[in-house]
Amino acid sequence: MMIRKANLKDLENLIKLYSSSIKKMISKKISQWDDKYPNREVLEKDILAQSYYVFIDQNEIIGGITIDENIDKAYKNIQWQNNCFYTIHRLVVKHDSWGIGIGKKLMCFAEDLAKKNNKKSLRLDTYFDNTIANSFYIGLGYKFKGKILLKAHKKFYYCYEKIIK
Repeated sequence: MMIRKANLKDLENLIKLYSSSIKKMISKKISQWDDKYPNREVLEKDILAQSYYVFIDQNEIIGGITIDENIDKAYKNIQWQNNCFYTIHRLVVKHDSWGIGIGKKLMCFAEDLAKKNNKKSLRLDTYFDNTIANSFYIGLGYKFKGKILLKAHKKFYYCYEKIIK
């Protein structure tokens, strides 16, 4: 098992990974993602920006995460505790690997990367109906900071922050 930066050769496998995970999320009544997002262009942009990381197990990509300094303008309405941060986007784990610690390993990797680069916190958002992700982030010590609207056709997203020590 290892985590490494993604490259464009990974893109097709990532598209399949997200597609499969989205189907599983929808079957569990989680409507955070759909067939329009995350899409090829978003993932390619993350890869080209060198901010997308993949979790590899037995030569297969079973997880991924974007770690960068980009925030949506809606984040500006949240009272964040720290302004030296990374933002987590698009955390995904192959659906048949849910619950075995892959997501936690990716989040710990993000924390380690933040420490290495002198960041003081990690920020993220997740859709209100994604009870699995909301519980997951709270269990990792993330604090609820408020809710935002990101997309016209969606309801609200919960924002979280974790101070890195």
